[in-house]
Amino acid sequence: MGYRTLYLTNDMRAKLRKPFGKVFKDDDKKLERIISERKGRLITVGDEVSRMFDADIKIFDGRTRRNNLVEVGKHDYKVFNPPATIQKEAFEVIEKILRHDEKVGIFVDGEEDLLAIPVILNCRLGDVVMYGLFGEGVGVVEIDDVILDKIRCILKEFRAEKFNTVVVGGTFDRLHKGHEFLLNMCCCYGLKIVVGLSSSRMAGIKDPRIEDYDVRRDKLEIFLEGIGADHRIYEIDDVYGPAVETGDAIVVTEETIAGAEEINKKRLSLGLDELDVIIIPYIVDEKGKKISSSDIRDKDLTV
Repeated sequence: MGYRTLYLTNDMRAKLRKPFGKVFKDDDKKLERIISERKGRLITVGDEVSRMFDADIKIFDGRTRRNNLVEVGKHDYKVFNPPATIQKEAFEVIEKILRHDEKVGIFVDGEEDLLAIPVILNCRLGDVVMYGLFGEGVGVVEIDDVILDKIRCILKEFRAEKFNTVVVGGTFDRLHKGHEFLLNMCCCYGLKIVVGLSSSRMAGIKDPRIEDYDVRRDKLEIFLEGIGADHRIYEIDDVYGPAVETGDAIVVTEETIAGAEEINKKRLSLGLDELDVIIIPYIVDEKGKKISSSDIRDKDLTV
């Protein structure tokens, strides 16, 4: 089958909040019965469910709730799949693995949540797919023709091309690995990147130790040119910046979701479409702590 990379939109995110299949509490005895009575394979998508059950195929990304590192176990395959996407490579690897009966683990460099969709698509009748639902329990999909038809319809509703323009905003003080990851992710989603960079006045309110605007802009320019990004940098003095009038999508972390929501409210008030919101995880150090400019500033102060 010919696959292409698919991108999640706000509309699709809302539709996917409704679970596939049935939902059970983690300790529900019915889960044991479903597993023991299944006619096909057991496939788990997610770190917690992959730790809980002895599945034939386990798919996990080494994180829970995007930012908490966990250890699931060994893996036999590794695929790149950024948040809010289903990558062409992930489709192909999952299809290849599900053709056979080998017992494997797949580590996802990125986020595995949406990979339940290509998993279900490539399952055989009688297989069972389990995936985690934060705060709710375990989603269970017993594969039949009805669910396969539903998945085929859902796939048609995903965006099948990159966004023309992705916007991202921030202070970008002491440009670090977390910033670089954020900007690289923007390239994954958009043909062009618009960066809203906090002015010296705006940044100074946050912390007077933050580098001057020109210093931060120059570092951004060097990095973005180095990765070949088609980009523009705008000086901003508020949360909105150019995002209220340009762009198709906005890339944020969980810390900055509220800002994206404010921007979309403003856009709607101006008669513009909302930006599709893409939420990415933090980059953490070897101890699992988020890499942040504030920590670097504190360290600089003590050196």
